[in-house]
Amino acid sequence: MIFIVDDQASNIEVVTALLQRADYEVVSALSGEEVLDHCLSRTPSLVLLDMRMPVMDGFEVCEHLRANPRTADVPIIFLTAAREREGVIQAFQHGAVDYVTKPFVAEELLARVKTHVELKRARDHLALIAQERADLTQGRRVFEPASRTRTAFARDRDRIIHATAFRRLKEKTQVFVAHEGDHYRTRLTHSLEVAQIARSLAHALRLDDDLAETIALAHDLGHPPFAHAGEDELVVQMRDYGGFDHNVQSFRVVTELENRYPQFD
Repeated sequence: MIFIVDDQASNIEVVTALLQRADYEVVSALSGEEVLDHCLSRTPSLVLLDMRMPVMDGFEVCEHLRANPRTADVPIIFLTAAREREGVIQAFQHGAVDYVTKPFVAEELLARVKTHVELKRARDHLALIAQERADLTQGRRVFEPASRTRTAFARDRDRIIHATAFRRLKEKTQVFVAHEGDHYRTRLTHSLEVAQIARSLAHALRLDDDLAETIALAHDLGHPPFAHAGEDELVVQMRDYGGFDHNVQSFRVVTELENRYPQFD
């Protein structure tokens, strides 16, 4: 469901027609007060919000939406005139995720709406999964006092970066043998690339950046040398001892083999 807020009925008619042809459910409002009333009973997937309106402008409406837990995470796209560059900056400062200039270009409007609706859907899905699995977590194995400068996951990330197993990733082949050229990928460079992508995605989806980066940096710690061929051989050699799985081994590395709690070990 998409809410459109504009004090010009003609703009609402144009945008509504475009969105309905794309199979979106649309709810319109001619003022900020009206859309806030709508939000008392329904939560939209996205809000298209006019920047300049009488009585309550788009910035004030945005502040109300962000202050309401029900709509705090709803993406807001501002509708603005092309000349209002300073207003666009102010819109982002108030919590907007994007903007569309008037007069509307149909393809651009639909593309931006689709992008942010899908991102919102992905965030909601991940949040649901996290909630469902919350009871399954083992919590932290080692208690330590909270840090004033880093989150618990940031401290885990730093432990991994300083871990011996992480340094050894440099000698584990990802694609090419190291001495064959300047542009090669090892498990170490691969893990750094994955961490960058994970952190960027987590930030875009409003998830925990530090947790995503920590998991990404640690995900290959349990890999043996010689890429996947090494793992395939270990599976064969270890079949009489419960087999081998590099994900399980990664977890074993960070929980048993690396001693990163000197005040407790």
